[in-house]
Amino acid sequence: MSFNSDAVLPVGLQDVTGKLAEKRHTARAAFLNAATAAGFSLTIPPLLEFADSSRDANAFMVMDPHSRAPMVLRSDITPQVMRLAATLLRDAPRPLKLCYAGDVLRSAGTALRPERQFLQLGAEIFGDTPAKALPAVLTLLSAVFARWGLPVTVDICFPGWLRGELKRLDAETAEAALKRKDFSALPAAVKTLAKQLAGHTDLSSIPSVFDTDTKALLAVIKNLNLPGLTFTTDWLELDGFSFQTGPCFTIFNPAISGEIGRGGVYQTATNNEHAAGFSVYLDPLLPYLGASSA
Repeated sequence: MSFNSDAVLPVGLQDVTGKLAEKRHTARAAFLNAATAAGFSLTIPPLLEFADSSRDANAFMVMDPHSRAPMVLRSDITPQVMRLAATLLRDAPRPLKLCYAGDVLRSAGTALRPERQFLQLGAEIFGDTPAKALPAVLTLLSAVFARWGLPVTVDICFPGWLRGELKRLDAETAEAALKRKDFSALPAAVKTLAKQLAGHTDLSSIPSVFDTDTKALLAVIKNLNLPGLTFTTDWLELDGFSFQTGPCFTIFNPAISGEIGRGGVYQTATNNEHAAGFSVYLDPLLPYLGASSA
């Protein structure tokens, strides 16, 4: 008996079989091997959790037949790992280095990525200074993409600082204009700031408006010897970084449409613990991974 998969699967979901399924498994194993070799411990959160006020609007909701409480199918594993660090692993020695690999499901796709189910891979470090944690996650990122045979561009931004500057300038409404890159709609003070930042497109020159600690951290990143990673900067980027406080980054490859991952520095909402990490969605990368991705 044969089935038309278009008729039996919801929009944005697909079967993965044959060589592509083997490549998915091999690439997942390569990531976990690199992460555990770097001292990250594997954690496996559940597919479902009870819903709370911070849930992602793009997540599926269901009802628990036992408690009758609303639950969500995870659309992002990072918040689950943050919860684990603040609860079950709150007394574990710091720095706490965790990695994960699991599927996530979203209620809607995007124009660039109509798929709604992804294999999300990631790593987080809790309880260490940004000056140590951010270089460590970038080093792991370099090792992973080297195993996959895929060079990438890491575009660094600083959304937490930029939002603070908008607040200081009493121009928080300018955030919407910055997100859509409409610089003509910016108030004069923000235009001046934007001109100062727009001239810096890589780490060869670091904006003078940053504080001493941030300049020192960016200098550390600049001097990292990470094969396969090219660093660029976009200090006016805000979109998609809602809780990050320190330097952040988006991962690109010129052959692949849209971003292929992101990460950065943040503080956990539960206990304000310093953390840094990244996430990569594997499935869109599979056609581009090298043959030696194990």
